[in-house]
Amino acid sequence: MHSRPISVVPFTSGEKFELFNFTAGRWLYNESEQNAARHVEFDVEALQALACQALGATACLKFKKVYELEEQRIFLLKGNNGKDALIRIPFSFAGPPKLATASEVATMEFMRDVLGLPAPRVLGWSADATRNSIGAEYIIVERVPGTIYPARWPTLNADQIDIFLSDLLDIETAFERAPFSQIGSLFFAEDVDPELQSRPLFSDQGEHRSDARLLAAADKYRVGPLVDEEWWREGRVDTEADHGPWPDATSYYLAAAKLELAWLKHSGFTDTTHPLLPMYHRLIDSYRQTIPKLMPMFTGNSNAPTIWHPSISLSSIVFPWEGDLHINGLINWRNTIIGPYFAQASFPKGLIHRPSMVPEVPLEMEKPELELPADTGPYSIEEQQKMHIESRWLYVHQAYQYLITKTNKRRAYIQSLPGTWQLDMLPPMMVRCSTDGFYDIFDALVSIWDDWDRIEALTEEPCPVGFSSDEITFLSEASMRNKIYRHNSEQLRLEVGEFGDGFVIDDSYDETKKRCALLAEQWDEEEKCGPFPYQDGMFSSFLS
Repeated sequence: MHSRPISVVPFTSGEKFELFNFTAGRWLYNESEQNAARHVEFDVEALQALACQALGATACLKFKKVYELEEQRIFLLKGNNGKDALIRIPFSFAGPPKLATASEVATMEFMRDVLGLPAPRVLGWSADATRNSIGAEYIIVERVPGTIYPARWPTLNADQIDIFLSDLLDIETAFERAPFSQIGSLFFAEDVDPELQSRPLFSDQGEHRSDARLLAAADKYRVGPLVDEEWWREGRVDTEADHGPWPDATSYYLAAAKLELAWLKHSGFTDTTHPLLPMYHRLIDSYRQTIPKLMPMFTGNSNAPTIWHPSISLSSIVFPWEGDLHINGLINWRNTIIGPYFAQASFPKGLIHRPSMVPEVPLEMEKPELELPADTGPYSIEEQQKMHIESRWLYVHQAYQYLITKTNKRRAYIQSLPGTWQLDMLPPMMVRCSTDGFYDIFDALVSIWDDWDRIEALTEEPCPVGFSSDEITFLSEASMRNKIYRHNSEQLRLEVGEFGDGFVIDDSYDETKKRCALLAEQWDEEEKCGPFPYQDGMFSSFLS
């Protein structure tokens, strides 16, 4: 007996064009390149049929594009059995082909089935666009009920926020339960090379032998290459380099420098075409001298390979529409890595309070209070709402630090280290060094060198100063000019009203484009310390 064919929603060629291309807005510069990087064609009917099968539905009632995220496009499918699915299709720059999707699926399943966390349930997937009926990589997941960034945020009280923070702390603490043996990314065992299949998932230390779910996971999963897209962007996919996994933090951090050196060589840069190339090499060499002397300060389990969500923020947390503010789901697992604990356990960047209208308050070890704006009379309704949002962000930041300090001494120690060191960001800053400039990595290293004698574990090691006083002067001046340029570019972004990389919504494009033309004429490169940002060929974070 033949199964009944699944009924799908028909689409015209024009409607399919909308599905295959970026339609959430426009870019003020590099628009053709931005659109090309986000163009993904696939068999619309075959994808609907697959998703319906995964849901147990016999017909698709609705199939529509719902989100254009930074790295992937998301579609909603409604089956005739009352169930919904979300389908994720990655863009070309969203990490290494095949590997990134395979790791994302394994990570979500590990989080859900092994650690018991509210990651989306995977219903179907394929990491090889050449060997499936769709013609693209895809992941089909069960839709998590609820909303990201709840509309009631400006009116929440401290008790409601505390429920959310308690849930988040439980989730992040659960990450620490799995004692991985290496640094890299998580895969199903069959998706890594045979040599990696022979390596154990967990270290000999830890309590996984007494946890039935961790014990079962030891056979099902393996640590494979790092899938963080920063290590694979541009031509780095074709660059001969070590992408892991690595046995320890030192190997991982040094691999970032080796990748950048390999990329500089692969790109064919010379002292003539890239006048600052010798300075890049000097900086990379100083980094390579510093890392081996810095890492011994992290002893015991403070450098243990630990898995962690890559970007915890209100856009990656699904909340219920009403009732207590518990966490229904944690989404956006692409780019998840297993890294050294001291780099993974930093304070979530998406929860850091960035003050504007509300003053910063020093954090004390006593539980903070939610302090609402006292006098909002002189401000507009929009400004008042912004002040209420800011006050809650300040409370989230302080209350979560308080919770961490109270409940997790290991993590509290990591977060007590100087923030200017940016230990978690050193590898990504290094692999972006030739693209973004040496400024960030230079500033981070100078902060480490300046603080060297303050850290007891480092006092017996001489600080590996890698630059002469003249070089320090040159680099400091260049770094300061870069800070001025970034500040001016950010002020311009706010004035223009774009959302990053020159992205604007369709309705405002024509007017904004004209506005940019006028601002470009007024832009003084010497005063602003750099060229006008919104012109073709300039830096774009996802293309460069």
